[in-house]
Amino acid sequence: MGIRKYIIKSLITSIPVLIGATFIVFLLMYISGNPVQVILGEFATQEQIERLNRELGLDKPIIIQYFLWLGKVVRGDLGYSLMSKLPVIQLISERIVPTLMLTVTAFLISIILGVLAGMISALKHNTKTDDLISTIVLIFFSTPYFWFATILLWISAVYLKMYSLIGPLTIQRLLLPSFALGLPTSAVYAKIMRSNMLEVLNQDYIRTAKAKGLREKIILYRHALKNSLLPIIALAILRIPWLVGGAVITESVFSWPGIGTLMIDAIYRRDFPVVQGIILIIVVLIIISDIIGDIIISLIDPRVRLE
Repeated sequence: MGIRKYIIKSLITSIPVLIGATFIVFLLMYISGNPVQVILGEFATQEQIERLNRELGLDKPIIIQYFLWLGKVVRGDLGYSLMSKLPVIQLISERIVPTLMLTVTAFLISIILGVLAGMISALKHNTKTDDLISTIVLIFFSTPYFWFATILLWISAVYLKMYSLIGPLTIQRLLLPSFALGLPTSAVYAKIMRSNMLEVLNQDYIRTAKAKGLREKIILYRHALKNSLLPIIALAILRIPWLVGGAVITESVFSWPGIGTLMIDAIYRRDFPVVQGIILIIVVLIIISDIIGDIIISLIDPRVRLE
């Protein structure tokens, strides 16, 4: 199957996924309670509540509310925030740059550290260095984002007093949450890189290169490293949505002003349109990353065919 046909087919088949994911979130927000009570306060009269419900369309059945929202999305309208009355697309666009800063920096940290750790671990196979790296990787791999972020914040802000939760978005303020987000992901790359490198180093062409007298560095960088990196590249694309999901938690821990903190605040305030808009963007990102990842894998490995 050609790449163009695969993309079209994937986009068509992803429509039910998109509808299902957004409807589930819509249903959960609906079950969580009526946001009108939050907007008007606890002393609001029943008449005021009913009037605002009609104005916001919250008096209609949930399925009607959902399809009305979906119809607006198709036209490029994500609706308005129930709290600030501002367009959802405006609120998201104001927060998307800090989130991109965080995820891109975490992405680079995870790739660089993961590849280096995996490569060193493979080259030092069955040594104390390998055991140490494998233990650290296992700890990072097993630690949830929120716990890891909380520990880093406690050490740097409370114990060492080297980090502040307020202030401008400087590089110094960016690095700590980026490491909190990137290190657990780097453990995934480290494990795969180690496995790939060990497999490549045992291939016949590596033994042939050594027999020909090629220098160790040339064999390592030109042959072993290049072939070991190819699966990591495809995996990194597929892991981007995980970083975005982890960013929601990391941003809330470090008070980073991105879409993660925007979504957490919207959930607490039951601001349905904002939550739905952010979830829609995340689901679309997952679908696009999955398609791009499959295409890259098929281009890297001719044995894989897009079906």
